[in-house]
Amino acid sequence: MTSGMIGGHAVVAFLKARGVDTVFGIPGVHTLDLYRGLAELGVRHIGVRHEQGAGFMGDGAARRRSGSRPRLTRGVSAASVGPASASNATVGG
Repeated sequence: MTSGMIGGHAVVAFLKARGVDTVFGIPGVHTLDLYRGLAELGVRHIGVRHEQGAGFMGDGAARRRSGSRPRLTRGVSAASVGPASASNATVGG
């Protein structure tokens, strides 16, 4: 990590190093740097209409199967502060 890296880029670099290739969510004022990092570091973003949907999509991505064998992946959803985070957290797989 370089000393000039902003927080959003650091989070995305951390996720990417752990095999995350897709993040689900809705950009918000508090997550804009995260979304800039997604674009600049090549992690795909899938936009959703509701934060709870992002949580379920992240959970589904983590549980998806390849044939009859489980495919171990990481599911990530991003939400802004307040009610958005609460909606996202209700998924809890």
